[in-house]
Amino acid sequence: AYMYPFIPHAPLEPQNCAALKVREGIDAVVHLYPGTHHGYMLPELRDPVNVTRGWSGKKVTLMYNGKSHDETWERMQNWFDRHLKNR
Repeated sequence: AYMYPFIPHAPLEPQNCAALKVREGIDAVVHLYPGTHHGYMLPELRDPVNVTRGWSGKKVTLMYNGKSHDETWERMQNWFDRHLKNR
């Protein structure tokens, strides 16, 4: 089983996630957090920060999201308990 911190560069639809899992042949669960930006796990980013990526020129927003942070942290801890606890 795999757990990837995944931040899409474009809106990601659930059907695309399923196709990715099948194509890559991995056992994975993808969680989408609508309205959540890059940096959502960083409490230091309570105010939105808009940046431009140097390599692509794409503008992205960085901003903490407490609800998504808490849900992600709980899911990560559960994943570690299931897959790494007895190692």
